[in-house]
Amino acid sequence: AEHDGRTDVVDGGGLTAFRRAEKRYKLHRTQIVRTRADGRRKGGALETRAVDLSAVVDTLDLESLARRPGTRVSVHGASSSESEVHGRTRPAAYAIDGHPGAVLVPNALSVDEQRDWVRTAVTEACEPPARTNHDAALGPLKGLWREAHARPARYARVPSTDDDGADGERATTNDDDGGDTRATRWAHISPEPTGGDPRVNLAATRLLEKMRWATIGPPYDWTQRVYDTDAPRRPVNARWLERCVHLAEAAGARDEFAGEFAGLVNYYRAGDALAGHVDDAEVDMSKPIVSVSLGCPCVFLLGGTSRDVAPTAVLMRSGDAVALTGPSRRCHHGVPRIFVAGEGCVDGRGVELGCPEWLGNPDAWPEEPDAARYIAGGRVNVSVRVVD
Repeated sequence: AEHDGRTDVVDGGGLTAFRRAEKRYKLHRTQIVRTRADGRRKGGALETRAVDLSAVVDTLDLESLARRPGTRVSVHGASSSESEVHGRTRPAAYAIDGHPGAVLVPNALSVDEQRDWVRTAVTEACEPPARTNHDAALGPLKGLWREAHARPARYARVPSTDDDGADGERATTNDDDGGDTRATRWAHISPEPTGGDPRVNLAATRLLEKMRWATIGPPYDWTQRVYDTDAPRRPVNARWLERCVHLAEAAGARDEFAGEFAGLVNYYRAGDALAGHVDDAEVDMSKPIVSVSLGCPCVFLLGGTSRDVAPTAVLMRSGDAVALTGPSRRCHHGVPRIFVAGEGCVDGRGVELGCPEWLGNPDAWPEEPDAARYIAGGRVNVSVRVVD
């Protein structure tokens, strides 16, 4: 059940080593085709193809791997267990040979902290003035979480393009736009759109499922390639920042993790992936990035400065963190796969991969049943960095 493996490099038709690893771990679904008695073929259900995780480093195994001679995993810092630093408990941190500056911190958040982070990410972090992937088409989506759980169904109506009552429908709108004339209003449309009606895609439930990222702190201007420090922003949550500072300290980068902070909340649903990339938007690349994974497990690929370097695949679980410091800031990394319960994928212990029961089961988290149901079907990642 324990492996320290680097992803194997095999012939890949001219693909880079990083791309081969992405293809190896990505979600593949095959449609089952059946032949009927009359000889006609009919497409059936989609079946998830099994994935080989034998070469993956599981964060559950980091402590035991660090104790075994001959593995690539080592303790980062003075102790393999939690220790006291300046009166606070510093979590155990680990490094992997070949990836200087990359530090893994398993189980970095308690159960209560993970629930708090998930709740904050889905109900607050994506609220204006944070920018999201929906802004370009729809403007600020105020109250998305609330509207997605309202009954009857609510639909986004962009003030600049939608006129209440257009096309003969009756629309009941809310006026809670906070005075922002760009803000999208929400409406109940009667009769409700169905089938190929494009307004189906404007349902709050659909837009929540399509939420992919939200900015925290100053947003990044991709045209000018600078952080817009004058733009309205949702500040980095104080509890998140405090914990990220703690994790930077565990990674030995506390002094560098200081200044003006910004970051992203990434929202993954089943089948989503994050292509390999280098986070190179910051002026000072010596400053660390701290990233925390929540919800369903994922394969995290940790590569080198070139895509031709074979990455190490790490199975990260809810509450795990990674700090990219020093040379690792210039290395490629990505998430080719998340694992949702019901896909039939198991870890090295033979346990099915999925969101932890205490986080994704509404009965186990009765205070926030909607948040539990949401996170059971996906993953949230919070990353924080220094931008000045």
